[in-house]
Amino acid sequence: MHLCAEMRHTVEIKRKAHYYTQKPAKEPRSILYVLHGYGQLAEEFIKEFHFLRESSTIVVAPEAISKFYNKERKAVANWMTSHERIDEIDDYINFLNSVHEEIRSQHEKLPIAVLGFSQGVSTAFRWMCESKLDVDVVFTCSGTIPPELTLSDFSSLKETPCYYYFGNRDKLLLPEKALKQIELLRNVGLNITQCEYEGRHEISEITAKDIKVFSQSY
Repeated sequence: MHLCAEMRHTVEIKRKAHYYTQKPAKEPRSILYVLHGYGQLAEEFIKEFHFLRESSTIVVAPEAISKFYNKERKAVANWMTSHERIDEIDDYINFLNSVHEEIRSQHEKLPIAVLGFSQGVSTAFRWMCESKLDVDVVFTCSGTIPPELTLSDFSSLKETPCYYYFGNRDKLLLPEKALKQIELLRNVGLNITQCEYEGRHEISEITAKDIKVFSQSY
């Protein structure tokens, strides 16, 4: 008779998570959330948006909770893996909601833009769809759409302008795969603007230009 069985249990714990902000030189009139990619750190990623330092846009860069060492033995962050993926998704959505609540407590009613880069694209869409975040514009950079999201999940974003950027020399997201992602987003009813640029896996100058337009609109 078999008396011993392995059982899986789950407990919720409190832990510290971090985010970085870049305050503008002018009176804040809009908020830009920027979600980094796999193997990056928010502290470094937020530097990509130094071009907004003289604007009126607050930049908020949450840092993924999971950490690991890359090939250079540098500690970096990761939004999720396939192991216990549902719990990891729940955890980072709760974290992003907490960041948003804190930012909103300081800056009420400001227009919001969300930018996801690489792995941060899936993170951004899960967050926006799950939390029904009231977003004015979405910047989608070189990433993929979460496969589990359905047509109804995107209902809150159907009136939101969404820009999808991809490089013609991106080895991590080939242009043909990027075009398929754009087709998926159109199929769920999103208002997509396709933006191909000359370059690799990066935040492009075209992306920066469109972000400036958003910033100057308020």
